[in-house]
Amino acid sequence: MFMKRSYFYITALLILGVAVVWILTKDHGRTISSRVTDFAVDEPERLDRIVLEKGERRLELNREEGKWLLNLMFEARTDAIEQLFKALRRIRVKSPSPLSLQDELDKGFADSSIKVDLHRGRRKKRYYVYDHVQDSQGYMMMEGSDQSFAVEVHGYEGKLSDLFVVDEGYWRPNMLFQINPRSIESVSVEYGENNEHSFFLKIRERNDYKLSLPSGDIVENVNDSLVSVFLSNFYYVPFQRFADSEEKQLADSLAASEPAYTITVAGDDDYKRKVDLYRVVRSVDETSGEVKTDPFILYGFTGNGEDMVIVRYTDVDLILRRGGYFTGG
Repeated sequence: MFMKRSYFYITALLILGVAVVWILTKDHGRTISSRVTDFAVDEPERLDRIVLEKGERRLELNREEGKWLLNLMFEARTDAIEQLFKALRRIRVKSPSPLSLQDELDKGFADSSIKVDLHRGRRKKRYYVYDHVQDSQGYMMMEGSDQSFAVEVHGYEGKLSDLFVVDEGYWRPNMLFQINPRSIESVSVEYGENNEHSFFLKIRERNDYKLSLPSGDIVENVNDSLVSVFLSNFYYVPFQRFADSEEKQLADSLAASEPAYTITVAGDDDYKRKVDLYRVVRSVDETSGEVKTDPFILYGFTGNGEDMVIVRYTDVDLILRRGGYFTGG
């Protein structure tokens, strides 16, 4: 009698277990296919191409000779690529989206989701990413499916969409200068407000330098150690961030004025980079006309002036030397 009762309980538990599994893998009456939940990527570093799109914004990340290029023009930030790869590996489905939110989610996916295309050879995976505003839950939906899923990224607590950034500025390296000091052929620093501090430094070969000053003086006997330390600073000169839309409204007026500083570096393989730096005006006294500027940041324009950036003084102070620095003056 005891054995029969035990057998009955075990059978009942097995049936209950099967029923639970069946319920958890139901898609509102249809069995969920693993294809529509296959959001994660085991080896994202083997992808060839990633396309992110939201509304009219679109960007591509392409793997070329071991490097990831943004829109085939700029090398993408390594840390940003690594963060995306980490997210792709750790995506986990929590549950099908609740029926109570279905209409909201359908509209959200249609109007404001991020389309993600992942390419590897001839294979492509496409899905959509959307953050529900009210519960801050991230949802994903595979192309060709009408079922979305609540997902999580293991170890990450932020907004899901923040891992799929459709903004060129985020992916581009935040570098004003990044050059091997031994590759530098010349450096000029122009002081718009105090031209007497400007200089042009020509590197003819190692420990052979020529310093030209605004006065017309040519200095051959410069301090080699000071020059060497100065040039080493160009190995890594970052900027804080790209300017936002409000700051960019000042671009035309700034470009029409004289920069506080202009730094130009030329190097091997036709390398040439110019950066214009402008003071950030915080206030102007109506009575005296005294201008107060921000003591911590500058506006900067890189390349041919196409990129406006925010630069911290602490990141450029070591390359804003005056001509007299190299002679002990």
